[in-house]
Amino acid sequence: MRLLVTREDYFAAAMKILATQGAGGLKINVLCKAVKVTTGSFYGYFGSFDGFVEQFLTFWKQEQTERLVALPKRRSVHGRTRTRRSLSLRRQSTSGASKRWCSCSSQSSIRERMPSCWRRSA
Repeated sequence: MRLLVTREDYFAAAMKILATQGAGGLKINVLCKAVKVTTGSFYGYFGSFDGFVEQFLTFWKQEQTERLVALPKRRSVHGRTRTRRSLSLRRQSTSGASKRWCSCSSQSSIRERMPSCWRRSA
C-alpha cells in the first residue's frame, strides 16, 4: 500500500478507469486498487462516493478550463476558428465513458452536477 496519495492521484486513476473499463468500472474498490490504497484512505479524502463525484467533476472542469486558456492566442485566428478548436479540444479530452457514467447514474446528485455539455449529448 502507498503511504502518500493525493486527490489528483484518485482523479487520474478515475479518468483511466473510465477510459479503459467504462462507466460501470468506476467503483470505490476498483479505484482504491488502482491507486494502491485502502478504502479507508478514499473515505478519509472524500467521505462518500458522492463526495468523490463532486470533487472529481470540479477537478475535471478546472482541468478543461486550464486547457482552453492554454490554447495559443494568435491575432490571425478568426474567433470562430478558435472556438472550433476549443470545442474540438474539449471533445478529445472528454471521454464518452465519463459522459455515460454521469448520465446513466441512478443518483440524481451526479446528474445534476455533471457538465451541461455532457447532458446535451448523453
